[in-house]
Amino acid sequence: VVSDVPGLIEGAHEGKGLGLTFLRHVERTKVLAIVIDAAAIDGYEPMQAYETIINELRAYNPNLLEKPRVLVLNKIDLLQPEHIDQLRVQFADKESYLVFTSAATGEGTSQFVDVLFELISTTLSTEEPIAESLTMELPPLPEDFSIRREDEYWVVEGRWARYISRYDTTLPWDFQYVQREIRRKRLEEMLRQMGAKEGETVVIHDKAFEIL
Repeated sequence: VVSDVPGLIEGAHEGKGLGLTFLRHVERTKVLAIVIDAAAIDGYEPMQAYETIINELRAYNPNLLEKPRVLVLNKIDLLQPEHIDQLRVQFADKESYLVFTSAATGEGTSQFVDVLFELISTTLSTEEPIAESLTMELPPLPEDFSIRREDEYWVVEGRWARYISRYDTTLPWDFQYVQREIRRKRLEEMLRQMGAKEGETVVIHDKAFEIL
């Protein structure tokens, strides 16, 4: 069951707007996905919007904050990379799962689905069978990239490389996602076909990895 709860406003726990109706639906869910407008088109700064939602959930029923959840910062296609980096730092200690997405371009949506599937799979009760797979039609990620040799490094460039470089590989979840993307693209296989050897360094846009 998926419950879409649009725009919890301040005072929702007191019945403002359709607050109580929305919040009752939230109680039935096993996992929460808090989606924030990262571009602040609606006039609310991302942190302000996030704190409003958390405060309303807490005021209505503190147990709601015990549910597994993921924070999604959407509309990143409207932001400059440095702004995304600032938001990543700003929200780093707020949630265990933080995903940046663009519903318009599809960027980050694959990671969002992966996170949801992981959280749902680990919280489903024994009475409800865990789905073997979760499929969803998503806009394709940027596919084009090129590989070249530069001195002692292998350099991967292009839209896909720039997309990957946005993830903070010092964070466990981001690192795992980048590793999955590298495997999905069969990047190491392509590098070996071009002569790359174990232990050599490959630079994807501005991030360095070691070939295993």
